[in-house]
Parts: sequence; structure tokens; C-alpha cells
Amino acid sequence: MIGLKKLGLNKSAFAAKFLMVAMAVALLSCNNDDEDLVGNWIKVGDFGGIKRSEAIVATVDDKVYVGFGWSQADGDKNGRRLRDLWSFDGRTWINVVKDADAPLAARSEAVSFVIGKKIYIGTGFDGNQKLSDFWSYDTQTGQWEQIDDFPGGIRIGAVAFTLTVNGKQTGFVGTGYGTDIASGTEDKYLNDIWRYDESTGWSALQASTYPVKVRDASVFIIDNKAYVVGGRSNSSTSTMGDNNFAYFDGTEWHELRKISDATDESYDDDYSGGGTTGNYIVRNNAVAFAVDGKGYLATGTSKADVWEYTVSTDLWIEKTAFEGYSRAGAVAFVLNGIPYVATGRSSSTDYDDVWIFQPNAEYNEKADQ
Repeated sequence: MIGLKKLGLNKSAFAAKFLMVAMAVALLSCNNDDEDLVGNWIKVGDFGGIKRSEAIVATVDDKVYVGFGWSQADGDKNGRRLRDLWSFDGRTWINVVKDADAPLAARSEAVSFVIGKKIYIGTGFDGNQKLSDFWSYDTQTGQWEQIDDFPGGIRIGAVAFTLTVNGKQTGFVGTGYGTDIASGTEDKYLNDIWRYDESTGWSALQASTYPVKVRDASVFIIDNKAYVVGGRSNSSTSTMGDNNFAYFDGTEWHELRKISDATDESYDDDYSGGGTTGNYIVRNNAVAFAVDGKGYLATGTSKADVWEYTVSTDLWIEKTAFEGYSRAGAVAFVLNGIPYVATGRSSSTDYDDVWIFQPNAEYNEKADQ
């Protein structure tokens, strides 16, 4: 055995060297744990319009439509709201509505849902005030039509989605931040839900509300159910957002397990920074999408980590983090079975990059173009 003296080390020096080696091994172990996360991101190009955040996104048949939003690109420090609309078929972006040709006000933080070939767009913020007007855009004819204003009042940061109810595609809009029409009080967090039927118009679902009043939540659809997750509320226990999670079946809400370490059981130990990466599921202004029966939550304010949800177990696992810059106000969509994430903002920087996600692939840092 070689003595410390032959190595030229006293006991203190040896202890210091040992500690450094131990720390290096621990760090390497953490890095290996990070690399064990499943999923791969590939950058596939850039959005066709100017860089932006808080855009709307809607999928009609085999095309996705992205537009409106807010941008500080082109050196505009004060930013400006947009009202252009772009289509994407997986290969090419086409400017189907130019900014000057849209009949509705430019806006950010609006919502959209799809019925048939029409995209319905409404609410949002025009730079001066919150909005409640609603419009439809016919993707076949290129025609706009104004419908009745959203009866839930002016708001931003709502969620919207389409479900099939009694055999008919039906639009839903709910939650957000705006005027509480029951009290007339402005600037309130909201948890109401409203239905839009092309034959009968708007109607309120008075008996059903989201578990908490929230804005900037995210939504994905699985088996004709809308899963709403995260966001910000005035009762949030985390500065990053709210930990509630529920699904809507077209009639009522059903609460699911919290997305934080909220129990004494082990299943949620990693939800609030307890895992090897130290990441949290809770977030706001994130994107969500569903593919192959799984739900995904990604990006968000100061966030790049990604989580996968399994309906049958009501459990989340962490996946490989988004490989672009962390961002809020991005858009996500699934086209031809491929999930995409695009646009968004970090601080005063807007993005136009477009990425695809391969949920079950091994991480490949050289895969992005």
C-alpha cells in the first residue's frame, strides 16, 4: 500500500483531494441521470412570419394555422400586436391573411378553436384594452365573419378547445383573466366555461367550473376530453404557477392528482424538484399537446423541461428538455402525428424557430439542423 508521504500529501491535502473527486463523481452521476431522460428534439426550420409570442394556433385537416400575437422583433422596443395568419403543411409556410387584410383588431393572448373548416378567434388584448369580440375564418374561402361577442366578458389568458358533443363539433372557452360578469369586477382570475354551437350560439355551463380561478393555463385533448393544467391563480402556492389539474368531458370537470409534491405518497416526489434534474411540473404560459394517447407539457415562463402524462395511471414522468431557449407564450401543434413547438418569448427576445419532438427516441444532441 502506498503511503500518503510517498504521494507527497498530508492528511488535510488528501481529504481535500478526496472531496473533489467525490464531488466530480456525484456531478457525473447527475449528468448521466439527465442523459437517461427519453425524447429527442430536432430543429426543422423557422416560422414564416416575424418572430412573436402569444399567438393563436389551430389545426384544420392536414394544415396548421398560426397567427396574431405580439412581437418586439425588427427593433420595435415597445412591441406591436399582429393580425396576420400563416398556414403550414409540414413543409412550407404560406401567408394566407396579411396583417392589413384582417377585419378584426390586432391582438395577443387571444384564443382559438376549430369547427369544421372554420377557425374561431376571439378575446385577447389589443395593446390598450382586453377584448370580447369573436370572429370566424373560413379556411376554404378565406372569408371572415363576426359572430356574437363572447358573453363571458373581456379577458386574456383563457383556454379554448373543440370537443364533439352529441355528434357535433363544439367550441369551448374558459378560465382566464378579465371581468367577472357576475359581480362586474374587473381584472379578476376566472374559472367559468362557455360553449359555442354553430346552430345555437353561446351558452354558459353554469353548473361546472374549473377547480380554481386561473389564467395562462395549458390544454391538450385525449379521447374527446380536454385536460387543463397549470397556469397562474391568485391562490397559487408556487410563484411558477398553479398545481391543479382536471379534465372536461363536455359537460363537467373532473379533478385529477395535483402536479406538485402534494401527498405523502412516493408517486409525486419528483414533481416539485425532487428528481435528479430538480425540475418542477408547475408552470404558466406553457404549451401542451397530445400524441399517441399521451399528454405533454413543455416550456413556460423560465422553463424548458418537458413532462409526459399517462391517462390510465394519472401519473407524470419527465422527458428530455426542450432544446431551444426556454420560453413563454410559444405555440404547439401536432401535424401528421408529429408534435411541433414554435415561436415564443424569453424576456424581450422573440423567437421564430420551429422544433419537432420525438417522445420515444433517445436524445441526440447532433440531431438538430
